[in-house]
Amino acid sequence: MCYAIINKMRGDKLFVFLAVLLALNLVSAGVSFGNESHEFEKNYAPGEGLSGWVNVSFDDEDEKSLVSAFGENVSIAEFLSLNDIDCSSSGQCSCFPLDCRPGYSTLGSPSESETYSLGLFGTQLFGIKIEGNVSQVTSFGFNVSTNAGSSCFRPLMIDLLDDDEVEWVSEEIGDEVCFIESPYGCFNEADVVSQVVISEGPLCEKIVLPPMRGFRVGTKINGTGDATFHITLDAEGIGGTCRITTSNGGAKSCDIELDETLGDYIEADVCLFADESNTNLYNVNFEDVDVCGYNEDNGQIFHHDFEIYARPLKYKEVEDFRFDSNIFEVETNLSGIVWDYVDDKYGGDCDPECIIPIKVYSGILQSLRIDDSKLGYKANGLEQNPIVDFYSLDEISASISSGFMKLAIDDAEFSVPNSVGNHDLDFRIGGAGIDDEINVKSVPTIVRVFPTRPALLVPTKFVAVMEGLVENESYQYIWDFGDGSSSKISLDNVMEYTYSAKDSYTITLNVTSDFGEVSRSFPISVVTPYDAINKTINEYTRDLDKVDGKLKLLPSWVQERILKINDIDSLRGAVDRLEKKYKETLRDEDEELIKIMNDLVVLKIPNDLRVGQSINKAAFVQSRERFDVNALGELGAGDVQEDEEKYYDSVNAWVRQNVDITLESSTYFLYYESGSSEVLVSHIKLVMTPMKDVEEFFMILEGNPSDIVLMDDYREKDLDFGYGLRFPELFSGESKNVEFLIPEVVEILDPPVYVSPEYRNLEFSFEAGVCNNNNICDANAGETYKNCRADCKPWSLTLVFLFVLVVVTLIIYVVLQEWYKRGYERHLFKNKNQLFNIMAFMRNAQNAGMGKKQVFEKLRPFKWSKEQLNYAWNRLHGKRTGMWEIPIFRSFERKKIKEEMARRGVVGRIASGKVVSRPVGVGDGTVKKKKKGFFKGLFRKKKKE
Repeated sequence: MCYAIINKMRGDKLFVFLAVLLALNLVSAGVSFGNESHEFEKNYAPGEGLSGWVNVSFDDEDEKSLVSAFGENVSIAEFLSLNDIDCSSSGQCSCFPLDCRPGYSTLGSPSESETYSLGLFGTQLFGIKIEGNVSQVTSFGFNVSTNAGSSCFRPLMIDLLDDDEVEWVSEEIGDEVCFIESPYGCFNEADVVSQVVISEGPLCEKIVLPPMRGFRVGTKINGTGDATFHITLDAEGIGGTCRITTSNGGAKSCDIELDETLGDYIEADVCLFADESNTNLYNVNFEDVDVCGYNEDNGQIFHHDFEIYARPLKYKEVEDFRFDSNIFEVETNLSGIVWDYVDDKYGGDCDPECIIPIKVYSGILQSLRIDDSKLGYKANGLEQNPIVDFYSLDEISASISSGFMKLAIDDAEFSVPNSVGNHDLDFRIGGAGIDDEINVKSVPTIVRVFPTRPALLVPTKFVAVMEGLVENESYQYIWDFGDGSSSKISLDNVMEYTYSAKDSYTITLNVTSDFGEVSRSFPISVVTPYDAINKTINEYTRDLDKVDGKLKLLPSWVQERILKINDIDSLRGAVDRLEKKYKETLRDEDEELIKIMNDLVVLKIPNDLRVGQSINKAAFVQSRERFDVNALGELGAGDVQEDEEKYYDSVNAWVRQNVDITLESSTYFLYYESGSSEVLVSHIKLVMTPMKDVEEFFMILEGNPSDIVLMDDYREKDLDFGYGLRFPELFSGESKNVEFLIPEVVEILDPPVYVSPEYRNLEFSFEAGVCNNNNICDANAGETYKNCRADCKPWSLTLVFLFVLVVVTLIIYVVLQEWYKRGYERHLFKNKNQLFNIMAFMRNAQNAGMGKKQVFEKLRPFKWSKEQLNYAWNRLHGKRTGMWEIPIFRSFERKKIKEEMARRGVVGRIASGKVVSRPVGVGDGTVKKKKKGFFKGLFRKKKKE
């Protein structure tokens, strides 16, 4: 539009107009804080939200500029919205454009079809341009095709008008499940106490579910006989029910599809109950450790965890479709939506243009193609030809202007640091900032104190179990043991004390630091040493039996490793020795009893062994930080010839296309009465399933080799930093397992494993900002066949390769041709003179006026086969005698035939495909008669044969 105005101006008018434009451009957008700029709370607990307000004004500031503090940020538009301010309708601020919506400009040339490569959570903005004085949009639609497969995120969404109101979502539910962290809620199979009958009263488990629409719910039941069960899912009012019918026990499941997608991660109630028609009883496991499940009985709520799970279902792959009004189940008029946008934003005045923006969102890697656009409309009073072109678009953000506004920052949820102490606060809005200081205080929690039954007259170490302690922070523990003695002070969570009277007491513990204090009381009972020893020995024995029982359930090679780390048998031996002493000691032998008790207290007896952390079977993701391209190279992957940083992405791309790798792990912990725990081992299992045959695959298990235990002999190579495994061949569809133990917790995004094929199989094809996928190899833009194979094809190398291949093929063919021809000839004529004798006969017979048929009839009485005669005839006349021939040696063969004919009394010249000859003695045009018996004598030898 500016160009149209400038073209109408002349002389000084044009100069004045340009000067005004320049002056406007020199006015910069900005953020200003008032004289009373801010007020922030000074003291916080670790991780608490920043609190306070700022006094700020805006002058043409981009609405997408950031408001930030402590590494977290929101846009100015979001910040204003959190303060209930809408600049499109509020008197406190205004936007340009007035509706506060972004503007758009076209990029490049129009196209009737576009193909976009979209990544995980990627977006693409494109649009359609209308011109003229528009009065109506009569139709709208376009085709969409994609290779998007099934996904745990909605594969494709379309937002017509780019207004954050998605019109179409691909959310058809499939039958594959997605991984979530805790599908069983708080239930842990290792803590199972017993089983409970499934009745009509619901047994419920609370499970945190992701924002999805389909879920597989299930349980594991025990029983026999026909029965029906129901499982319900309720996520804050959104829910569904499914039914399970069975005649035996085991794992059972059914699928629930919600009417709408969950808006966020929600803690749902998943409940199991029996149908009222059931006559057969079934049971389900339950446990009572760290409970979040529940059931109801006679109006009273009881808390247990039940073996009930919920897993989200993947969305199906997206089939090709047309995006128009017919795609919606609920009546939707897309052409009306487009016309309302043109009318509201432009008033129908599309001179020079109105742009209809469209944004697509991707939940999976995919190639998306759009084509066959049809936007019908009326402009300038006439029906116009439908618009069929698309444009890629660039978004131009709206800008905000306002006077000074006092804005609260609490709802922005900027978290202060977790570390205790003074922290510098750099609060920024756009390019302006406020510097301040806050103080984070340590606020610990006292969980419990043990033991709760100390022995009389026995010095006992009391331990406070704490949460929320900050490393390197000083704490003071003030102990009041409740027996009238003075308080005791310690600088850690342990205090030794001896009770002198058998009674019940209350221990009060006060924990203080520079930033505050916390206090809590606990009841205890002092018992005689004799009783305390008996109880302690029984508890130790019970705990060791429990640990030993769980240990024996593990694979033998895992058991062996755990026993080397923690010798359970030696602990049991120590308890048995003390028990023997105890049984030999009388109740009144206090000194001996105190000694036994002291020996018991120093033993560190675990009370449980279980999986403390696990990774259910999930796609293997190797850590960028661990990935060592040189280590893999030394193992045999090859020489590093590219930038080392490129190998991680290239290897991952190759693995995704060639080998399906899954990882699962179980980390075993020992737990103690004090509440502490000890990591024993993590059992890691990798399953590699090639999608095609793979030669040479390499794997490195990172860690101290002496700490890594392999389940099998993998012909591993001992490295300073772990083990190297080489797999010479992996066959398509045949899974290869690798299992090993390490003495540390495994993180799903940081496993101590990384893999690679041979480096020569990798493609280093991606450089951000280089390849534009326009089918033109632009060397000036830095595109090469290495970084942009889609645009740049290695034609020169390909042509050289093809030329060499053709030459080699010709040489091989010529060799085979000559080998075949000579071998075939030797097969037909053991004596080569016989061949030339026949050829001489044939020529002389031709000269005598005979045709081929007559010649063959003359020779057949001499027992020559048709195959031999045809071969001789073709050879004489220069025709093909076998394979299609490349006539490299044709001239030599003609010369040879000419010489042989001359020896046998035939002279002439051999032409291409024809022999022109005359018999010996012909000089005057007459044929000299041969001696009688010439033909018979010529073949007498053959006849004898």
